Amino acid sequence: LAAAGQDGVERALGILKDEIERGMRLMGVTQVEQLTADRLRRR
Repeated sequence: LAAAGQDGVERALGILKDEIERGMRLMGVTQVEQLTADRLRRR
């Protein structure tokens, strides 16, 4: 991350945020508070 400086860090955090939001949409939740243990499946 440090190689691309501030822009690289911001991009990486943006990607992480997008992935979390996508996962939440796929699970049918709109708020982090809705992410409870019963929504998880253990492999």
